[in-house]
Amino acid sequence: MSIVSNIFKNIKLRNKLLVSYFLIVLLPVVIIGYLLIDNTKRMLIDQNIQNNKAAIDQIYIDMTNELNRYIKVSDVIFSDRQFLNALNKRYATDAEYFDQYKKYFENYFTKYMVSNPDDLKVVIYTDNDTITQDKNFINSIDDTVRESKWFKDIVNAKGKVVIREPYETPGGKKIVAIGRLLVDLNNKRHTNILVIEIPESRFYRLLGKANGDGVYIANCNDIIVMSTNETNKGKNFEEMLNAGEIGKAAGKGNTGVIMDNNRIILIRRFESNLIDGWKIILVASARQIFAKINKSIRYYLYVCLAVTLVSIALIVLFSNLLTVRLKRLLNNMVQVRNGNFEVFVDDGSKDEIGELSEGFKEMILRINKLISEVYVANLRVKDLQIKKTEAEIKALQSQINPHFLFNFMESICMNLLKKKDYETCDIIQRFAKLLRKSIEWGKDEVTLEQELELAENYLKIQKFRYRDKFEYEININPGLLNLAIPKFTLQPIIENALYHGIERIEKAGRLNIYSQIRENEVAIIVEDNGLGIDEKMLKIIMKRIEADNDNLDTNHIGLSNVHQRLKLYYGEDYGISIFSTKDSGTKVEIRLPFRKVG
Repeated sequence: MSIVSNIFKNIKLRNKLLVSYFLIVLLPVVIIGYLLIDNTKRMLIDQNIQNNKAAIDQIYIDMTNELNRYIKVSDVIFSDRQFLNALNKRYATDAEYFDQYKKYFENYFTKYMVSNPDDLKVVIYTDNDTITQDKNFINSIDDTVRESKWFKDIVNAKGKVVIREPYETPGGKKIVAIGRLLVDLNNKRHTNILVIEIPESRFYRLLGKANGDGVYIANCNDIIVMSTNETNKGKNFEEMLNAGEIGKAAGKGNTGVIMDNNRIILIRRFESNLIDGWKIILVASARQIFAKINKSIRYYLYVCLAVTLVSIALIVLFSNLLTVRLKRLLNNMVQVRNGNFEVFVDDGSKDEIGELSEGFKEMILRINKLISEVYVANLRVKDLQIKKTEAEIKALQSQINPHFLFNFMESICMNLLKKKDYETCDIIQRFAKLLRKSIEWGKDEVTLEQELELAENYLKIQKFRYRDKFEYEININPGLLNLAIPKFTLQPIIENALYHGIERIEKAGRLNIYSQIRENEVAIIVEDNGLGIDEKMLKIIMKRIEADNDNLDTNHIGLSNVHQRLKLYYGEDYGISIFSTKDSGTKVEIRLPFRKVG
C-alpha cells in the first residue's frame, strides 16, 4: 500500500485526475454496463423461452382437446348397444340388410358427419359377411386388413382407443385415425372395428400457431410424424437436430429446454396413455435474441465512447485550468527562492489555489518587511558603535524592552527561514504573538475571533512540544466571531485540560473547542478525552470556584479567575461549568451573553 501511495504522490496532478477518473468513473461504468448487458441477455433468452413454452403448451392443450373430442365420439358409438347389435346381426337376405342400412346405418353415420364437421369420417370395418360393404362407411375385413399393423394394434387394445400415425388414403387424402375395437360382451360372433378419420390439416393448423424455425410431432420411437417442414417427416428428430439425448430433456407432462448451437429446443411429452411417448418439439432460433443483444452492446459502446471522450476532454480542460495556475505560483516561488522578492502574485480567485497565492503574497510582504527591519537594525547597530560609551549604554538599555525582544525573535525566525526550518519559525512567531498579547494587555474585552487566535497559537506551541500526544479541533459558528469575551478566558482552561487531563493518559489525546447557541446565552465548550475527575472531587472543585476561595491550589486558580471575571462582567447567570467522569474526559462550558465588542 505504501508503494502505491508513493507512486501516486509522484504523479503529476493532471495525470492524477485522469487516473482518478478512470478508477472512480470509467471502470465502474464499464463493469456496470457489462453486468447490465449480461442481465439483459439472460432476460431476453428467458423471455423467449417462456414465450415458446407458452406456445408449445398451447399446442399440447389444443391437440389433446382435439383428440379428446373425437375420442368422445368413439365413446358414444362404443356404448351404443343398438348399433352393436345391428353390426353383429346375421341378415338372411341382402334386401333385409339394405332395409336396415337405409333405416339405421346411413342416418347414423350422417348424423356424426353433420354434428362433427371438418371432413370428419366414421368408418366401420367388420367380418360379418351378411353386411355388404359400401366402400364409404362400411368396409369388410379382408386378409390385407388382418395382416396390417394398425389392425393388430386395435384388436390387441381390446376396446381401448388407439391413435394411428398419419397416413395417406388411396384417394390421396392425408389423415390421422382413431381406431377402436367395438366389443359386444353378449355377442362375440363378429369382429367390428371403429375408425374415425381426421384430416391431418386439422392438426397442422394447431402447429402453425407457434413461432419458430420448426414444430414437430414425434412418436415413441422419436420418428417425426408431423412437421411444419414436410421434408423432415419420417426422420429421427435427435439425429436431424444433431442434439443427442435431447429426448431426455423433458419428463412426462413437463416442457424441457435445451440451448444448443444458437438454438432453443423445447420438448413436451404427451401425458395421455393413448399416445404415450409422443412428443411435441419446437425449435426456435436464438439469432434474433443475439441480434438484439448485439444491438444493445453497440449502443452501449457508442454511448460509453461518447461519454468517455467528453469526460476526458472536460478533465483535461479542468486539469489545465488548475495546473496552469499552480505552475504560475510555482514559478513565483522559484523566483523568490532565487532572491527575487519583487514578483507579482495575484491569482484573483477565492478557491484553495487563490488562498494559497494570497498566503504566499502575504509571506513575501512579511519577508520584505523583515528584511527591511533587519537592514534598519544593522544600520542602527553600526550607528551605536560610533557613539560614546554612555550613549551606547543608554541606547542598549533603551532597547531592552518587549519591542526589542519581539524584533529579536523575528530575526531568529528570519534566520530559521533561511535554513528552511519553517516549523520552528512558525512556533517562534506564535510564541511572540502570545507573549505580545500577555504584555500588551490593552482592553480587557476582545472578540471571540481574537481569543480563538490566541488559543490556537497556544495550542500550536503545545503541539510542537507534545508532537503526537494530542490532536485538537476548533469548530465555532462564524456568526459568533464578533462576540465579546474577556481576554485570556480560553487559555487557562485549555492549559488545565492539557496538563491535568491529556498529559496523564497513555492513549492519544483529543481536544475539541466548539460552540452552542442557546435561548438566552452562548456556550463555548472545551472538551477533552483525558483522565477525568471523579464525582466527589468535581463537587469540591466547583464549590471552591464558586466561592472564590483564596486558598485554592495552583491547579485551579486560573479556572476560578475566569469564572469570577465572567460573573463580574456579565452577571451571576454567567460563568463556567465543569462536567466530568473518571477516565472518560472533562467538558468545561463557558456561558456568555449575546454581546458584541464595542
